[in-house]
Amino acid sequence: MSNQYNPVAKRLTIEEMKNIIAEEAVPIKGLDNEARIFVTETGEEASKVFLVAALMEKEDIGKEKTFWKAKVADPSGPIYVTAGEYQPEASAQLAEIPIHSIISIIGKLTSFETEDHTRIINIRAESVTPASAETQEIYLKELSGFLSERLEKNNLSPEIVAKYQPIVEKLLG
Repeated sequence: MSNQYNPVAKRLTIEEMKNIIAEEAVPIKGLDNEARIFVTETGEEASKVFLVAALMEKEDIGKEKTFWKAKVADPSGPIYVTAGEYQPEASAQLAEIPIHSIISIIGKLTSFETEDHTRIINIRAESVTPASAETQEIYLKELSGFLSERLEKNNLSPEIVAKYQPIVEKLLG
């Protein structure tokens, strides 16, 4: 039995990922580590995410070692994804996959605060693989269902429901 913490990757829209309302460090039993748990406006808790998105741009921003920063987008908007020496498979895939490809990503949400106290959310990729347009279409339909369910069951304010309902429609294409 593994003693490693390995949370389930949640399916969230990029808009949900970018609008985190809470972040908590949770100790991992048996380890000297903490997991970062993020709570979205739609009430979902996530540490790890799975998404299928378009690779819009990428750049190796590493000084001494390879460190990829990529911008990906789904119908709700863009987010940055990173991969470096501690994610060698994801980093190698980002290096090889051409811009404007559809990719699937599994990664951990990360956040940092700018000097003006703006919180920036991005994804530290653990896995990056090419995906087909058909896979993306299936993913977006499923994601629409997950988002609709969150909007219905999580007792959200009318403003939050009104903000995300058009995204449900966008996901369906």
